[in-house]
This record gives sequence, structure tokens and C-alpha cells, in this order.
Amino acid sequence: MGWLLRNGAVLLAAGLFFSGLVLGHRLAAEHYKGRMAVERQSLLADKARRQKAAAAQVRTVEHRDAERLARISKQYHQELQDAKAEHARLLVELRRARRLYIPIQSGSASSGGVSATAPAASVRNGETRAELSTAAAGFLVGEAERADQITRQLAACQAVVRADRGQP
Repeated sequence: MGWLLRNGAVLLAAGLFFSGLVLGHRLAAEHYKGRMAVERQSLLADKARRQKAAAAQVRTVEHRDAERLARISKQYHQELQDAKAEHARLLVELRRARRLYIPIQSGSASSGGVSATAPAASVRNGETRAELSTAAAGFLVGEAERADQITRQLAACQAVVRADRGQP
């Protein structure tokens, strides 16, 4: 019985030892998991905060760009409206007997668009001029208006590109 008691005590000690190891391992694993969960939550919260700050910054930049484009659009439309009013005023003046003249060489008063019956006038430097017909003058004014409109559109497009690139 002494042998059994001694071996039983050794077995009991070995069992307690291994039970302690298993329990210690489980406690360490749970502690590690808990620490990792807290760290993960902290990282997720930090990531969410950085994403929120980045989104706010993007919204600020987009808002600034939208305001800049709105100013460009407003300026373009105002210039377009002013140009249309000027064009209408010029057409009214043409209809009210304002005349357009072009320089000509002597003897070529009957060339295209120039009235053959229009009197040739001489200006101070000796250059001969011919009066354009109302239709030709209206056509030229219309072409000038279209060219000016294209120039305004190009200027507006250039302003949009400069604004997009962050240039003044």
C-alpha cells in the first residue's frame, strides 16, 4: 500500500500540474484574445476616424471646386448675355442707317458683297472705300458674333481646366 500511496501522490501531483498548465494556457489565451480584441477595436476606431476626416476633406475640396465652377459659369453666362445685347444693339444700328465700309482698290467696287451702285468714298489717307450692303453687313456682324461666342466658350473651357488643375 505504500507503493500505491506514493504512486498515487505522484499521479495526483502530475495531474494537478497538468491541470494547472491547461488552465494557465486557457487563461493566457483568453487574456491574449481579449487584448487583441481591444487592440482591434482601437485600430478600427482609428481607421473610422481617419476615413471620416478624409471624407470631410474631400467634401471640402469638392465644395470649393463646385463654387469655383459656379463662378466660371456665372461669368460665362453674364458675358454671353452682354454680348447678345451688344449684338442686338449693333444690328439695330445697322438697320438705322449706320453703314459699314471696306477698303477697295480703284475700279473694284463691283466685287462680291459690295454694292456696285454704292458710292466709293475716299478717306484721309487716300484709300478708297465701298459701302457694304445691309445683308452683307448683317452677315459679317453675325459671323463676328459667332467668332466672339466661340472665343468666350474657349475662355470658359480654359478657366474650367485651370480650376480643375488648381491653377489661378
